[in-house]
Amino acid sequence: MQLNDFQNCFKDLLFNAEPEPGAQNARDNFASLVQTGNIPLNERLSIYRGNVIGSLSDIMKSNFPLIENLVGEDFMTGMARKFIIEGPPEDGCLNDYGAGFADFIAAFAPAASLPYLPDVARFEWARHAAYYARDDSALKAKKLASIAPRELENIKLRLRDSVALITSPYPLTAIREFCGAEDKGDDMLDLDQGGVHLLIHRPALKVEVLEINEATFAMLRNFEQNMPLGQAVEDVINTHEGFDFQAFLQSQIQLETFLCLRANISIEE
Repeated sequence: MQLNDFQNCFKDLLFNAEPEPGAQNARDNFASLVQTGNIPLNERLSIYRGNVIGSLSDIMKSNFPLIENLVGEDFMTGMARKFIIEGPPEDGCLNDYGAGFADFIAAFAPAASLPYLPDVARFEWARHAAYYARDDSALKAKKLASIAPRELENIKLRLRDSVALITSPYPLTAIREFCGAEDKGDDMLDLDQGGVHLLIHRPALKVEVLEINEATFAMLRNFEQNMPLGQAVEDVINTHEGFDFQAFLQSQIQLETFLCLRANISIEE
């Protein structure tokens, strides 16, 4: 048996996954390659499976503390274990593990009565991803001013790797504050107080979350979708009367939202 086949069979057995087509023979031969002594293979795998899934569950709880706060430890543990079994890690960097948790929750029947939960997971993952994003340099006003006026319309401002945009019909920042309160008492969280548009970024070592207005969100979304500056501004002005692009640009430069000039600016041919 090839090492790759052995590893795939071990992973399938560990997570109770169905073998890939054509791998049944390799799976059948797996037991003959492992010395089990007096302890059956299934029992040995059960111990290993418990340790692996338990460790991954702890990572999920660490990455999604708001979810656990909202649903409780037992529910979070069960949901995380189901997520892990259906989609175990595909590489050794566990900082990247959990990106699909929001979509999983959206399809997880026991969480159907909590429609805000997937957006909370997206919010938490965006903060997590921002923290672990690569270090890059921010665009400075002086560098942007060096672009010839005739070329400004066609430049494309790119968001830094640590920047994420989240929109939700639910009050995500209020949910975060509610979960972080030491003494909730008899207070109830009002989920009908309105949604939010959020800018999540890491200007230095700390991840920050800012509530932004709809026009600012739309403008940043246009840049995220690789829209040229002139087209992006026209699009937002046509849909958001009174949008002040100069104030927007000044604010975002101060927040260090955009990539530096060398890595950032491209000009349409």
